[in-house]
Formats: sequence, structure tokens, C-alpha cells
Amino acid sequence: MRIIFTYCLTLMLIFFVFNTVNADLKNNLVANYTLDGHCLDKSGNNNNGKCTETSEPLYSMGKYYKAGIFDGIETRIATGIDRASMQDFTICGWYKFQGTINDHFRALFGNIEGTFFVGKDSGTSNIGVQDGEYIPNFATDTNAWDGNWHHLCYTRRESISKIGSIFLDGERVSESSFSGGSSEMYIGFENGDPDNFSFKGLIDSVLIFNKGLSELEILSIYQNTPPQAEEIMNIEVYNNEITLNASNSTDIDGDISSFEWYLKCRGNEKFNVSSQGLVTKILLQPGFYDGTLVLMDNYGATSYSDFVIFSGIGVKGDINADGKIGLEETVYSLKAVSELK
Repeated sequence: MRIIFTYCLTLMLIFFVFNTVNADLKNNLVANYTLDGHCLDKSGNNNNGKCTETSEPLYSMGKYYKAGIFDGIETRIATGIDRASMQDFTICGWYKFQGTINDHFRALFGNIEGTFFVGKDSGTSNIGVQDGEYIPNFATDTNAWDGNWHHLCYTRRESISKIGSIFLDGERVSESSFSGGSSEMYIGFENGDPDNFSFKGLIDSVLIFNKGLSELEILSIYQNTPPQAEEIMNIEVYNNEITLNASNSTDIDGDISSFEWYLKCRGNEKFNVSSQGLVTKILLQPGFYDGTLVLMDNYGATSYSDFVIFSGIGVKGDINADGKIGLEETVYSLKAVSELK
């Protein structure tokens, strides 16, 4: 009898917990786009990003776990968040520019109406900012576009003379008064005439707050150390019940706010089991499962650990529980032993 191991039961259990350790930042967090293979908002506020087939970025390894790849042409993420809805406001993100200094405008953050822009000024190495009016040389003589990973924040405080400030890698580099922009904000895009001002490079871990964060708060986000995911050893099971335990994962300068477990039976779609550090699942079909544990801390930083599960049925070696151990089962078991070392 030919044994085929190509089936997986698609299950989803979603449970998200956001820690209250840093209550001030948490209470003012509007959206958290980790860009870990998706454009979902992980703050718990459901401000999920919107993309079309042509505009959604691909994803690669980023500053933390994964990052969005923005092609400088079509890719963008619409946040659904109106700039005008927040007088006091902060937007932060990690990025790695992959264009040239001679490039036209490159928007790290922007909008459709052309009243909000944070990014590379046209043809220069300046950081340009538009929040109502545009200042092309808002920050000069920086290394913002040198092709390395950088952290950039724009913050505006209505109550303090409408001051808008740029922080590059945790340091304030410029400030000025702005009247404030309007319309829906985008990641990696501003609507330009005649060309769109799309970002070229990688963007990771974008945070939006309805508060003008202080210098100390921005520095704490920049200096934040991602959580350390517990190493998950490769697993071989024959009773189909698997317990995934990452309760020994740590975060030296904050708290872990969510654990997400991803399992993919080879040859099938990945499914998500999202919970706290300890979760038990029943794997109803035999085969190899590639697993990933993704942790996120209270500053939005993520880390991950990969592992492999081999699931059989019944006694070891009798993978399909028919009371016999056939040649294919023997070969498959040997492959499991080799791969799980």
C-alpha cells in the first residue's frame, strides 16, 4: 500500500496579548506594523494595512525578523489612519534604503493628497518633511540614505508651538513648526505629480502613536533589544499530540507581548497557532511540519526560532497505524531520524 503524506488539517487559534509594562507607550499606540510577512496591525487596534496584488510588498529577512521589500514603483501599504485625526502624533520605523542619492523623492511615510511626507529629498541626501508645508532640507548632512539600517521617527506636538521633529537613530536632528497634514497615511508611498514618490528598499517595524513622543521614549524604542526566543528542539511524536513550550523565552529590557506559532505541513499551506508560550495541538495527519516561533515585545521588536516536527500515528515506525511496518514506513522513519538530528 503506497503511503502518501501530503495532508494537513488547517487549524487556527488566535489569541493576542499586549503587555501593560510600558503603559504610556501602550496606551498611545495606534498601530504596529511588524511587516513579518504581512501588513497586519499587531497593536490590537485592527488598523490593518491594505494592499492590492500589485502594491503589497514581498518580504525578506529584516532588521528583526522579516521586512517589507518596497520596489520604488508600485509597492505601498495604506494604513487607513487619517493624518488629520491626530494633532499630537509620532510615526517611527526601521528602514534600509536601496536607491541612490540622485533618486527623486523617496517617501518612507506619506499620503495621497501630498500634504504629508517623511523621506529622502529629491536629488540630495537631505531628509525632507512635509506636514502641511514642505521643508526639503529639514535635516542635512546625515547618513540616512547610506544603505545601512536606520531608525527614523517623526513626531509633532500641537501643544508645543506645533513643533515637528525628526529623530534619526535615536537622536533629534532637526525641528520646525508645521501646520499639520491630512488624509490617509501610507507606508513607502506618497502620491506625486507626475511620478509617485515610492520608497526603494526595506522597511520594518513601523509604529504609529497618537502622542508626540519624548526624546527619551524614542530613544528607548531605538535602543530596544528584541526578545530572545527559546530554542525549540526538533520533535518526533507518534501520539499526534504536540506540546509547544517557549515559556523560557526572555526579554532583557522589556516584556514579551505575544507568542505566535506557525506550522506548515510540507507541500501544504502554512497555518497559524497563536497563543501564549505554552500550547498543545493535535496533528491529525502524519508527515513533516516546518515550524516557526515568532515573539514580539512591548516595543514592537520581533525575533524567531525555527524547528521541525515529525508526526506519526501509533507506535514508532508504524506511521499509518495499520499494524504493520512496511518498507516505505521504514525509509520514512530513517529520513525523520536523519533530519531531526
